[in-house]
Amino acid sequence: MSRFELCQMALYRIGAQRGVQGCFNRCGIPTVWPNSDARGREVSRGGWMRLLLVGMLGLSFSYGSWAGSSQGFRVFDGTQFSGKPDLTPYGVEPAYVIYESAFWPRSGSRDSLPTKHRVQELARQAIGRGKIAVLDIERWRPGGSHASVAAAVHKYVTVLRWFREAAPSLPVGYYGTVPVWGGRQALLPHNTPGYKTWQATNEQLRPIAESADIIFPGAYTMNGDLARWVRTTEADIGAARGYGKKVYVFLWPRYAGHDPWYGGSALPASVWATELETVWRHADGVVIWGGWDSRAHKGAKWNPDAPWWQVTKRFLCAKHLVAVQAVCPPGGHTDSAPVPPARPRLSGSPSN
Repeated sequence: MSRFELCQMALYRIGAQRGVQGCFNRCGIPTVWPNSDARGREVSRGGWMRLLLVGMLGLSFSYGSWAGSSQGFRVFDGTQFSGKPDLTPYGVEPAYVIYESAFWPRSGSRDSLPTKHRVQELARQAIGRGKIAVLDIERWRPGGSHASVAAAVHKYVTVLRWFREAAPSLPVGYYGTVPVWGGRQALLPHNTPGYKTWQATNEQLRPIAESADIIFPGAYTMNGDLARWVRTTEADIGAARGYGKKVYVFLWPRYAGHDPWYGGSALPASVWATELETVWRHADGVVIWGGWDSRAHKGAKWNPDAPWWQVTKRFLCAKHLVAVQAVCPPGGHTDSAPVPPARPRLSGSPSN
């Protein structure tokens, strides 16, 4: 995320006067404190606003050189393809995903906590297998009464605590647990009961987020309404950012769900390009998932010519995310479907 975006977010969330000083400090940019100039003299409201505008103008001038650079954005491989090559030259880091089935024996109930011994055994196995660990326990997804949500929160927090005891230096978080996927609620006007209920639920889940190092929202594509996907994903990322942690979004280059027209089919190259671009604009990273052949119950064969991978390579080169520049053709582009024009960066919360 660019310095300009960081300051936009701060100005939106905590107000212009507090935002300008806080964001300038975070960006490492010298600033004039509100109500006083560099020599400590009082500055009128009009004078302070002029200082604010000058500061934002200065950030705007530097924006062109910062937008489009990596700025700490990270790309992780969470796929299960067989015959997959080493993707690290492209700047793609390994993510180690631990699925729900690993925590319990086949005959055991998954409604209760797994044993501490098993959680810590999995944590030790994860060390060295990925740059980050993702716990995928979906059975406890919070919902219903306040008491049921509190019980789910307790279990999620407990497992994280046990995991971190065994692997304290490995960044870890839960897939798709916090925030709750917004769906229709996230797109409602902010003063409506539905939107407020979504916000309240996410606040109840804050202890899970505070126990994690990273927030991993899922942003899979259910149908062909790409504009709605963009708005929902922006809303979910905005909610995830409210926890103050890194946000790495899970993307899958196939349609999810059971839609008869889309379910299971590969995303068009232009759709995948838009999704990568959307996440790059608003999150700290992306975890690419997929590659499992559910019919054969094994990893699908890696296809280096798959449209999604060609688009991904173009994205990595264009954003200067590759680890070895030689993997990019001259000019930083690969042979792939064209990436759509950049959309304007948001200056506040997603529109309703």
